[in-house]
Amino acid sequence: DYSHAPERARKLCQGVKHAHFIQADVNHMPFRKEPKFDFILSHGVLHHSPNTYRSFLNLPPLLRPGGELYI
Repeated sequence: DYSHAPERARKLCQGVKHAHFIQADVNHMPFRKEPKFDFILSHGVLHHSPNTYRSFLNLPPLLRPGGELYI
């Protein structure tokens, strides 16, 4: 999401232990593709990417076993 929404979410979740917010291009992630996350949230974003299907496929590999993906 290239808007200010991630910054707003960060402020709303101050004090939530282990909550981290990363703003990045879903097709050019700034970290290795190995399971890292317990929860990934993408709300109202993927359909704006040039290739929604490709963008979606980039997310599941980033989840740890048992992790959740919210679209």
